[in-house]
Amino acid sequence: MSVTPDDFLKSALEFAASGLGEINQRNAISRAYYASYHQACGAIAPDGKPRYTTAPDGTKRTLGMHTGYIEQLKESQPSTIERSVGVKLGAIYSGRIIADYRLKESVSPKSYTMQIARTQELFKLIENNNASLNRQPLTQTPVQNTSSTTQIQARLPSLRVVK
Repeated sequence: MSVTPDDFLKSALEFAASGLGEINQRNAISRAYYASYHQACGAIAPDGKPRYTTAPDGTKRTLGMHTGYIEQLKESQPSTIERSVGVKLGAIYSGRIIADYRLKESVSPKSYTMQIARTQELFKLIENNNASLNRQPLTQTPVQNTSSTTQIQARLPSLRVVK
């Protein structure tokens, strides 16, 4: 069975709603990022060209796949869908780095609700762009509030749902 960006978002919502502590908050942030990343890649294919950064010693180093893709999008022309997606995805990526790697930093409920809201905003941005271009949805099922998703979101009172 294949997995869609919607499945990652649903998983993020389930982790967030579980109320089982910081590990699930971190998992919600991480799953929301991967929902965003896969949604973005489905809309705007990476060009496959490596991106570089200059290390403190002056040498060029290849950026990781995710960072390189985000930078590629952010380098796009102003006022384009690519730039908008890159900026949003970059903010979501920063949250994932904290959640997955900075274990000494606390993750608050506000952190994961913001991450999920940003993910939903990114989904909506791409959905609106596709609609304006008469493109098919990126996933087999459009982003929607199913009864289970609505129940999960009801347990997250500070989460703003993007419709």
